[in-house]
Amino acid sequence: MIVLLLFFCSGATALIYEVLWSKHLALMLGSTVQAQTVVLAVFMGGLALGNQLFGQRADAASNPLALYGKLEITIGLYAFVFHLLHSGADKLFISAGAPLLEMPAALLALKTVLSVGLLLGPTILMGGTLPLIAAWLNRSGPDAGRLSARFYSVNSLGAVCGAWLAGFVLVPAMGMTASLQLTSMVNVALGLIALGLARSMKATPAPTDDTVTAPSTAHSSLITNYSSLSLPLVALTGAVSMGLEVLAAPSLVLLFGASLQAFAIVLMSFILGIGLGGAVMASPRTRGWARETATTVLLLGAAVWLGLLVAGVEQWVDFYRWVKTGIARTETGFTFHQLFAAAIPLVVLGIPAGLLGAVLPLWIRELPQSRRGAALPRTHMGAGGRQAMKPTPLDTREGKLFAISPPCPAQSLR
Repeated sequence: MIVLLLFFCSGATALIYEVLWSKHLALMLGSTVQAQTVVLAVFMGGLALGNQLFGQRADAASNPLALYGKLEITIGLYAFVFHLLHSGADKLFISAGAPLLEMPAALLALKTVLSVGLLLGPTILMGGTLPLIAAWLNRSGPDAGRLSARFYSVNSLGAVCGAWLAGFVLVPAMGMTASLQLTSMVNVALGLIALGLARSMKATPAPTDDTVTAPSTAHSSLITNYSSLSLPLVALTGAVSMGLEVLAAPSLVLLFGASLQAFAIVLMSFILGIGLGGAVMASPRTRGWARETATTVLLLGAAVWLGLLVAGVEQWVDFYRWVKTGIARTETGFTFHQLFAAAIPLVVLGIPAGLLGAVLPLWIRELPQSRRGAALPRTHMGAGGRQAMKPTPLDTREGKLFAISPPCPAQSLR
């Protein structure tokens, strides 16, 4: 349970970083669709690379939980000095970008280079947290698949909390720099706690060739089936889900404005849907669901819902205007308007994100022991590819995983 709480907090800090870093870079690079796309593509691409790099080494690590703690500490230290790095990059952008004002392609390339320089390192580290936790779970018990799905959902729900904290609590009370530094100290504390837990727990050695038994024919067939089907399916689902956020977020901004709070609400709605979808798949009550049938139902449900939204987009806007005109211009009326404004992203983003976000944990929980976690990197890669549009994680980050990114991841999403 302590590790579960750590991963919840890890998801929260990841989304705080995403919100604050995105706004820092928007101050430097602007708020155009192209600039936002570059920032989000770098963020999700870093999660994907981190997931891939650390995923290849997680199973061989002697103590994955200790390595996870070291990553959290390194992320926190980087975040603590981010404002100094951002200040230097801002000066470089002004001096190098001034001669490129009449060359949009060159200016966009400069923005890409600066975004990569500022975000790639920490996002690679963020992307490495989920495979390390998955490797630790893989040695902790026979039901690691379902536990991985539960950690995925908890990390996503932590990301929702982080987006809320960033948009509605930390920045209004402390400003962006102080909020970043406070969050960085939380990250360091998480890492130290993880290191302490790793020392107190008996390390489980990584499996070796001598301890691995040869799989049966049926098991080998199952692994092959996962390799040929799960990775493309999960990658495509990740691409579609992030494409949804990229396309929906600018539309919602037209209604709510481009404030930090509006950005946070959009992220919260998207990742909340992913987290709830993952929580449903992590529940023992859904264990009996046929994987292929459930995946088909989830994807068709998302397609139908999106089709209804697109077909009636003008009616949705008219409905929002009609409701808004009926709300009194009082303090109570403002509260009702905020609740209504928060409900719209939940309908537009949360429901389809929940349906799409349930696919990854559905396949994770039944992944054969020797292949568990293999599907994760390409989910983030899918998020990164479509992120050439994404507004998240988010792998999560998700993570967001993620994330993500991440994501969030998560991925959310982280």
